[in-house]
Amino acid sequence: MIEAAKNLELKNTELTQPTERLQEFVTDMFDELRDFDIAESPRVKPSRDRLLNSFNDIMLQVVEELPKTGNAEPVYAGIKMGLVESLIDQQKTDEAEPILDELQEVFKRRVTMKQGSDSARNNLVLLMMKIGNLKRDLRRDLRASLNAHQQALEIAQSIVDHPKAADDGKGLMPVYLTRTPLADSHANLGATCYRLGDPQKALEHLESALSLRRQVIVDFDANTQIPGLVAEDRPRQREYLVDDLQFKKLGMAAALFRAGRAREAEPLLKETYEASLTQLAEDPHNPRLVHDVVGQAEMWAEFLGDTNRGPEALVVLEEAEKYLNDLLADDPYGVAFQRTVSVALYRLSQWRKELGQGDFETPLRQCLEIRRKLAAKELNNDRRQLDLMLALARDGESAEAIAIANKYLAGTNPDNEMLMEIARAFSQCANFAATEAEREPLETTAVTTINRAIKAGFRDTVFLSGELDLKPIRGRWSL
Repeated sequence: MIEAAKNLELKNTELTQPTERLQEFVTDMFDELRDFDIAESPRVKPSRDRLLNSFNDIMLQVVEELPKTGNAEPVYAGIKMGLVESLIDQQKTDEAEPILDELQEVFKRRVTMKQGSDSARNNLVLLMMKIGNLKRDLRRDLRASLNAHQQALEIAQSIVDHPKAADDGKGLMPVYLTRTPLADSHANLGATCYRLGDPQKALEHLESALSLRRQVIVDFDANTQIPGLVAEDRPRQREYLVDDLQFKKLGMAAALFRAGRAREAEPLLKETYEASLTQLAEDPHNPRLVHDVVGQAEMWAEFLGDTNRGPEALVVLEEAEKYLNDLLADDPYGVAFQRTVSVALYRLSQWRKELGQGDFETPLRQCLEIRRKLAAKELNNDRRQLDLMLALARDGESAEAIAIANKYLAGTNPDNEMLMEIARAFSQCANFAATEAEREPLETTAVTTINRAIKAGFRDTVFLSGELDLKPIRGRWSL
């Protein structure tokens, strides 16, 4: 009997080891695909996405065969997190959300199991930030995003205030790493407040994020012996920290401007834009750097336009125009590059028409073509549909634009950013009305929608006074 039991145990070991090796191989391959930097080589994105899509089903099978408790739980959670990132990257939010909900319970349980160690709490912070970003950027639920990021901030602050290892002595994080998620939590809250039209609150969070990020670099430089970080990797890690600091400066500059502090915002915006141009000059064929230049040109041009320097804004946008075809060629299927190009084309058309300089119709038609394709791919993505609505309205295709706008106005509790974009659409549709009787109700709806957002807390007076789409109804709302 004992001999039979030993033989059975040996057989189980023989069967289990190859299975574990196969799981490890599949998991490693999946991680390699996800970690591939498509911003540097966007042309491979369609092939990578096809492989990832195939791996999604395989990974679901692999993860369901793993133990879900005890020492195996971190492996289970790690693979599930990778799967979520893959699904989000492919815009499959419906599949990603239930996995995130499950993982939230797992990570909370891990915090208790690990006696509130830094690393266990940090994992929960990263998860809550992922939930917040998904709710904000893909689900268009800004209030749910605010709640998730607030939870992340509170946990991240507790790590900084009360560092702790588990009972086994593991899980204590280096100081610079504890401040990093705290900075990111503030930045995420700032971004969400900004989009809700509360630039002052956004500024408070973004100032904290910038201050923390600066301290992170000081801590990193002071700590020459960081567990798990070999000397050869220090320059790359520091470069990432510096790049992220620049990104935080950009968010800070936008919030300063929207909070009415243009004099403080200008040098930051100009500095980040010129720094991106310098980086691109050193590596002119890097698609990620091209994308950065175009995105920052849009922000710099918006600032110039809103500070009564329209001709300068147009010069910046026309400089950016020369990169747009390259961006589309580098990433013909990627959402991020295409949307950045469409925004640049939209703003270019706006300012050419406003100043009466150059062809404004061609860039608008190009913008509309891109946005039609993106909206057709993601029928349930509010961001894509609202982008399309704006381009349709500015191009005079009012019936289609108004149909989209009315759908969202009739929805459950649209957020302030959504209300402002709907108001922009109605304002532009009014421009194409044939008679006063047709124009007046469109303008009235635009003004009513703005007042609705103001009543809900929208306080971005700079946007209201500077957005060109609102020019036909400027000053008719009640602040």
